[in-house]
Amino acid sequence: MGVELNPGPGRGNKLEVEQRWEIVFEAKRTKGGKPNYTAIGRKVGCTNKSVKKVLKKYKETRTVEDLPRSGRKRKFSDKEAKVIVKKAKKGKFAPEIAHEIARESKKKAHVSTVKRVIRNAGIRYLRIKKKEKLTDAQKAKRVDYSKEMKGYKWNTVLFSDEKTFYLGASPKYAWQDPHNRLEEQKVPYPKKLNVWAAAGTHLKTQLYYFNQNMDSELYTKVLKKCLKEENLISSPKCPSRLRKNFVFLQDNATYHKNTKPMETLEDLVGNRWIEHPARSPDLNVMEDLWSYLDRKVRAARPKTIKSLKRILTQSWDALPWSYISKSTNSMSRRLAQCIEKKGERLDY
Repeated sequence: MGVELNPGPGRGNKLEVEQRWEIVFEAKRTKGGKPNYTAIGRKVGCTNKSVKKVLKKYKETRTVEDLPRSGRKRKFSDKEAKVIVKKAKKGKFAPEIAHEIARESKKKAHVSTVKRVIRNAGIRYLRIKKKEKLTDAQKAKRVDYSKEMKGYKWNTVLFSDEKTFYLGASPKYAWQDPHNRLEEQKVPYPKKLNVWAAAGTHLKTQLYYFNQNMDSELYTKVLKKCLKEENLISSPKCPSRLRKNFVFLQDNATYHKNTKPMETLEDLVGNRWIEHPARSPDLNVMEDLWSYLDRKVRAARPKTIKSLKRILTQSWDALPWSYISKSTNSMSRRLAQCIEKKGERLDY
């Protein structure tokens, strides 16, 4: 049985830089005539073909180092890429864009290539956000409110709102195998829990849970229980005077403005209350806090109303004051943006 004296490196193995230079030095040591590729290969530990390749490269470039490569030639020019991105921003799908590019430029455009160009521009295929349409009158009131309240001291305000949490809520997104997608059974009419709360930079109320629809009678009960000074939760840095002098903010729901709730509110806070414009959750920092609680609930996936209450209460109690403060401090920017966008929905 014969044994090859110099089998060389296996297929796909690259020579080290030191081995390449050794080939060059061995070739230069050859006295006159053509280098002995077999002898050099046997000494370095590579094939005759590798020796020839290294020596040819050295002759052409005077180096054995790997030179930078330009990579695959781009399918589209910068101008064509801009056209693709522009079409994507107009809401067109990748197959539609590929078809149009092929028709307009007479250049075959694969859908995957079009998608890559769009991604390289920083654009991602995401769920479209749905926002309630505002009337011209509502936009005007939002602008007037923003101009009036632009310089307000928002760290003295207690923002209030209510939200419904549904049992069985789970994360909306997850990393998945495209060929083996995750599935969850959806309950047609899941059990729900209504919650009211208020919070500001240094103060917050306890969560108030209720099952029925909110009305003026229930709202009066909520105010009487939650806004009393002894029931308020304060931050370590809360000024002592703020517990008695906070400003209360509520939206302009009909049941908020009925006689009984307004009388109760006057007894509790006097005239220190703000009524922000209709259809304006983006001007109420409680939306940020509800989102925080919603993420906690979706991550925990409670199975019962009792466990849902427990998770909400624990998350609310552990809610960092810095998180609330960050949202409150954004109010001046929100109002400025509202004015700039002429009352349209904000990015918050």
